[in-house]
Amino acid sequence: MEDKLENKKVLTVVRAIIIDQTGKILVTQNPDHKKHDAGLWCFPGGKVDHPETEVEAVVREILGEAGIVIQPTGFLMPTVNNKPAQQNLSAIITLYMVGEKIADSMADDGHDDKPDALLWLSPQKLIQLPLTTSARQVACQIIKIKNLVDLLKI
Repeated sequence: MEDKLENKKVLTVVRAIIIDQTGKILVTQNPDHKKHDAGLWCFPGGKVDHPETEVEAVVREILGEAGIVIQPTGFLMPTVNNKPAQQNLSAIITLYMVGEKIADSMADDGHDDKPDALLWLSPQKLIQLPLTTSARQVACQIIKIKNLVDLLKI
């Protein structure tokens, strides 16, 4: 039993709360073929690959998923899933960063797990979507903020 626990790892994921000048937030819909959270909406991002930093990972993931170049401006909050569906994991730690859209990119990076859809939504409309558990936790915090553009200053 102890050997099985020792072989399990913690997965670090980064996601970005990308806010445009009008205060709308970018969300992505998970592809239907995903094993976990298929069809649900979340904030764009993905896992951190060794040896990159969390900031490098979020910039890479957003460019790959959404074709957007971002400048991360700070960390918003973490979420922890202590009961991940993947058998080889003991936990998934998701770090939520705030990012400012710098530019669109037309480059195809070959990202093989692009979302089914992208939307820019107000927090009030965002909260109405079928969100992943982690995204809902963050969205519930975001909706309390009066001026979302202030998040870019954290």
